[in-house]
Amino acid sequence: MTYRLFMTGVFLAAVSIGCDQPDRTVRHYREISFIADDARAPVAPVAAPDPYAPVAPTVTDPAPAAAPAASSARMPDLPPEMQTPPVPLEWDTPAGWANLGPSGMRIATLTVEGQECTILSFPGDVGGDEANIRRWLGQIQQSVPDEQLRAFVGQPKRVPTIGGFEARLFDFAEVMPVGAPLGTLVAIIPVGDQTAFIKLTGAANILAAQKDAFEALSRSVRLRPESL
Repeated sequence: MTYRLFMTGVFLAAVSIGCDQPDRTVRHYREISFIADDARAPVAPVAAPDPYAPVAPTVTDPAPAAAPAASSARMPDLPPEMQTPPVPLEWDTPAGWANLGPSGMRIATLTVEGQECTILSFPGDVGGDEANIRRWLGQIQQSVPDEQLRAFVGQPKRVPTIGGFEARLFDFAEVMPVGAPLGTLVAIIPVGDQTAFIKLTGAANILAAQKDAFEALSRSVRLRPESL
């Protein structure tokens, strides 16, 4: 009994001494950080290209500046021998026609029912009736066989003007297909060493209705009194 008590006391003393000794073991710790998903900085989404956004224009060479308008009333590409003052003509404008006055190389521009009639003059005969009529036919997309054209040019309607000139009248309907949409009436009037041209081009049905008025206009051509 006494021995057993003695051994219990020794054991308790040993335990007490062991608890009082400090733990000198060196321990290392690693710090681990956890970042919540909602704490991260937001990343801006990459926008998809807008298919309807305007495209920046491509830079190209600038267009050349427009040439200044010629100060002369004559066309700049006329040969020197044709750059002469127009014949000083006057006439009686038919009823229902409008006289728009001179413009550029034109002595006058007249209009009737939306169709245009020009009055011009040039030195000489400007290549002759056949060449001129062939060119005017081309302006309304028409062509005539040479033999038929020569016969047409050789048989104009000749009428005197009150100014003492002779006008050669041509109606292109005489050599054009029936039903052609466009037509031309022409009066060619030699005046001294120049030639005056009166030309009405437009819808064939309107020209047919205005043919007598065109002839009356051609007959009324004369020199202005101050030029006599």
